[in-house]
Amino acid sequence: MLLSGCVSAKYKSATEKTPPVPLHLTGEPAPLLVTVQSVIVYRGPGSWKRDAYWDEYLVALTNQGGAPATLETVSLTDLTGTPNTPSDNPWLLEKQSRTREAELKANLKDVALQVGGGYVVLSATLTGALAVGGFAGGLVALPAFVAGTIYSNVHHRHQIEDEFARRRIVLPGTIAPGQTLQGSLFFRISPGPRQIAFLVQLDGAYQKIVVELAPLAGLHLKAKP
Repeated sequence: MLLSGCVSAKYKSATEKTPPVPLHLTGEPAPLLVTVQSVIVYRGPGSWKRDAYWDEYLVALTNQGGAPATLETVSLTDLTGTPNTPSDNPWLLEKQSRTREAELKANLKDVALQVGGGYVVLSATLTGALAVGGFAGGLVALPAFVAGTIYSNVHHRHQIEDEFARRRIVLPGTIAPGQTLQGSLFFRISPGPRQIAFLVQLDGAYQKIVVELAPLAGLHLKAKP
């Protein structure tokens, strides 16, 4: 009976499961091969949460050397040249995305934003369609529908948090020789992304590996710049 309550759209999973668009953008392997495999955007292919207000970058890092490598930090640069780092909190991330969207609309009058839209340029060989607060239980005298709604929202909220955590790459992350670190990096919505940079520690030294994101230049924009 409790499960029969309405679920807030904020906590709903995507109704249709579709594969993300393959990109396979790579950085220089020296000796770490970094690949941006795909990007999942608001209401785009690969979405697993309905109306997810963030950009999810699916990446893989393969250690082709003979010593362990540690992925320390990652930063994504948008069309304004502003870098931002991945988040570990889905609800805070959505707030940051909306704040950033409002900032861009206020300051970039000549840029028409379209969250979830824009151009994705793919080569002809590629195919595809484009724990935060807890719940304290107790006996409360609430109408059944209200109680069911509260329970359903809390239950689905935790489902979203669990899936977010399961997919997310935890930083810093160590990659043993011959092994691959694979998963998602969640950023606030970033229109017209230019590049994503990975700071790696290897043999006591730091190395910056940059992947250019030219095929995503029109992401979240109504017209490609």
